[in-house]
Parts: sequence; structure tokens; C-alpha cells
Amino acid sequence: MTDDLFEKKSYTCRNEVKSISIREITGEIVVQKDNVDHVTVSYYDRDDEPDYEIKESDGELSIIRKKRIHLFNFDIFRHTMTVTIPGDLEGELNITNKSGSIQISRISAKKVAIDNVTGNIRLEDVVSKDDLTVNNTSGSVTLENVKADEDVDVSNTTGRIEVDRLKCGGNISLRNVTGSISGTIDGKKSDYSVSTKVVTGSSSLENSSPGKKKLKVSTTTGSIKLSFTE
Repeated sequence: MTDDLFEKKSYTCRNEVKSISIREITGEIVVQKDNVDHVTVSYYDRDDEPDYEIKESDGELSIIRKKRIHLFNFDIFRHTMTVTIPGDLEGELNITNKSGSIQISRISAKKVAIDNVTGNIRLEDVVSKDDLTVNNTSGSVTLENVKADEDVDVSNTTGRIEVDRLKCGGNISLRNVTGSISGTIDGKKSDYSVSTKVVTGSSSLENSSPGKKKLKVSTTTGSIKLSFTE
């Protein structure tokens, strides 16, 4: 198999999209808001045996990779899928991937849930009107100017976690195994009841319980360097 068998494809949604669900196996995923009339999907697929199944039903756009490409082609020809939306999502944004980076920018949704195995995850200018959840196994996780009206839950196994001006209306949980946790949280430290734990490394936070919201930060090996904007 050669890369020539994969052709660039484009799908334009016929109906209004309220929620998006993406299930990828190996590939880069980009979700962004831009000046388009309808939700569009740009991706690479084969004509003879299409890997992707794209459906619209009851306001949900579902993108599923049905099968895995051959092992010797697994890492050589990793393509990018780009989903572009014209405005905010009334429903949820759910993404699962096994291998590849995930980038989300300028998106507002009812709820955001990201689950990845291997690859970097970056969220920039993202708003979740409910909970925001990010799970990763290997790779960095970056949240820049991200806001959740309810809880934020970020977990990683190997790789750093970085937050910049993280805004949260509920509780925050940042958990890592091997890697640092750093950045800034919007608001005051006194807004939170802080629980921090490091096995090997240092932490700029101390346990305290003055606030109504909970902030739990832990890493097994690495440092914790978090500050507040106020």
C-alpha cells in the first residue's frame, strides 16, 4: 500500500449540527470555528475500501473510522482530519483517538470530552457550558484560555499538563503520573479548597481549605507550578 491510495475528501453537512462525535484510530484531528456556511469535514480516505463512516442524525454529526489501516502503513501515512464549524454547538463535542494529536480552537459546546491514547492535546479558546474532560496516556496536554461552567477534569500518564488562564465554575482536577503541571488559574486561591500531592518533585501549592470549589492537583514524578490571576 502507498500513500497514493489515500485521496483528500470533503463532506459538507446538509442539516444543522448541534453535536459532534469523532472516533478515530490513527490520525491528527483538528476542530475549529471559521467563516463557513455549514459544518465541513476535510479528511483522507480510499475509494476502493473507505475507512470512514460519516452520518448525520437528529442534529448529531458522527464520524467513525471503521477499521485500521495495515500495520506497515500505520505511522508512515498519518493524515489530518479537519472539522470546521460556523458557530457554537448546542450539544456535546466528543472525541476519541488512539494515536495522533488533537487540536480544538475557538469552539463553544454544551459539554467537551476528549479521550486519547498517544499524542498531544491542545485546546485554545474553548468554552464548555457544562463539564470539560480530557484524558490522555502519552503526550502533552495544553489548555489555553479555556472555560468550563462546571467541572474540569484533566488526567495524563506521561507528559506535561499546562493551563493558561483556566476558568472554571466548579471543581478542578489535574492529575499526572510522569510529568509536570504548570500554568495559571483564573481567580483567587481563596476561591478553592486546595489538595496537592507530589511523590518525587516539588509543588508551589499548599493544602488549604478556605474556598467552596475544590482544586486537586497531583503528579507522581514532576513538579507542580500553578498560580492564580488574582
